[in-house]
Amino acid sequence: MRCETLCRGFRDVINGTVEIKYKLALARAGKVELGQSRLCIADRLEALRTPYTTTAALSLDALPFIPLPDEVVPHWPDMTEGFIPFLTNYRADLVLWRPVLHPGPRSAQEERRSIPRIMRHLLEDSFRIPPAVMCALAVDLAQDLLVFSRPARPEITPAECYVYSISEGGPHPKAGGLRPFKIPFHFVIGDNGFGTTEDLQIFGDVVAWSVTDNQHSAAVISSNHVVLVTAQSLSVYKFDEFTQHAPPPASLATALCVLELPRLNASRFAPYVRAYMQFPPSAPSRDAADRHAASSGVAFGLDPAQTVLVVTLLHSTDIDPEFRLRLDPKDRNVSERFAIFVPLATLFKLACPMPLRAGIDRDTTQTQAWARRRTVPWAQWGPEGTRIVRFEYISHISVMGSRCAFMLYDRHAGTLHTVLFDVRRGARDNSDAARERLENVNLGDDDSASELVDVREVLAENLSFAEEVRTTFPAEVVHKAHPGWSAGFLLEDCVAISQQLRVTHPGVGYQGYDPINWL
Repeated sequence: MRCETLCRGFRDVINGTVEIKYKLALARAGKVELGQSRLCIADRLEALRTPYTTTAALSLDALPFIPLPDEVVPHWPDMTEGFIPFLTNYRADLVLWRPVLHPGPRSAQEERRSIPRIMRHLLEDSFRIPPAVMCALAVDLAQDLLVFSRPARPEITPAECYVYSISEGGPHPKAGGLRPFKIPFHFVIGDNGFGTTEDLQIFGDVVAWSVTDNQHSAAVISSNHVVLVTAQSLSVYKFDEFTQHAPPPASLATALCVLELPRLNASRFAPYVRAYMQFPPSAPSRDAADRHAASSGVAFGLDPAQTVLVVTLLHSTDIDPEFRLRLDPKDRNVSERFAIFVPLATLFKLACPMPLRAGIDRDTTQTQAWARRRTVPWAQWGPEGTRIVRFEYISHISVMGSRCAFMLYDRHAGTLHTVLFDVRRGARDNSDAARERLENVNLGDDDSASELVDVREVLAENLSFAEEVRTTFPAEVVHKAHPGWSAGFLLEDCVAISQQLRVTHPGVGYQGYDPINWL
């Protein structure tokens, strides 16, 4: 009854258009216990309309942390123990496999709010782990699954990926599965030196592990579709994970669709590109999985259609030549970071042809027309199909379904700033009256526009884009906290945060940031 009362209040704020289960989820997730600290989950509208107030409310003065051991006896499990070796050649690659997993323990639901309990397994002697350096992390408690990777280092070690059982505190006994399926990508633009990025995804019963460079990123968006992200475009490919032969390298010529991104201004520096996406966790009930087996093959706790792909661009541009000579050489360029939110529904709509009506064969003319529309300019899909946020400082982002978390650490104040919000599309009222109100509002002159969910933002004053970028988003989020080196992973209803330390590896002179503990 109390949740229903809260939902009626949310109805007035969100115009009564978000389905009731989403409102109930917001009501239940008002506050999440994280050890001795309390992390607030802010409503999507309030978090974006009042970013400064919300950021202050989400500042955590102190957090319990779990230090990782400095020295751990290496344990090198074989394939049956959940170890997937992959010697990367620093190209864009995607590895998929389907672990043979038994259902998770019944107590998995109760452990969702206790991330310290989960990560504490890493400290127990019974939990055998390799040297404690992690690069990417993915968790699915309903399947008793913890997956993490150890990053590749030049002349030190190849990239490695581990599949662990949370309940057993060690490598998953049945995580070997079938032979990993690898999808290589030809670079669209030239390599600009060493630099690898690793991402992990769990969608249903499939684990995806991508190893790319800093100018490319790959993500699986369905059981047979993958997207390759660069600073120029999003390329959607179709693959067959059950093929017996390794597929040829993917290229622009083999893409189903190439969606162009806003054109960037010329720069001496290659943009840093990263894609973030994590499907919502699988449903904990085995019965739910059986009910959905006939249709999707995977049962999710939340609607996977609401998942968004988040593309971040870090672009450095030269400042006005008139002022360059007055500045120190290190200050003669400026860096800007943008996050582009793309709902998966947008990708599927543009990458896959509309299904034909029953009884009508595929027409050759229709196929040829679709082939001509394979490359879609930004102006034809971006302004209406995406959302953009600009950040003043570099931040770490984590995505789960349609929920996003941004983290910044203020080293001077000693506080960690975490902003959580939901970027689902279609949240406004779709009734005729609501559409009429939207059409009658002049978004540039009328103050009443701030009451709408969709507020147009013009980001034409930036130095990065060579064209006007017009998109829809409730507000522009600008974080003014000092940047820090903290990485966070958004899970079902809490955030696992990794503090990182700058280290220099002897012998090769490699410098980087390694996780030192988990919060």
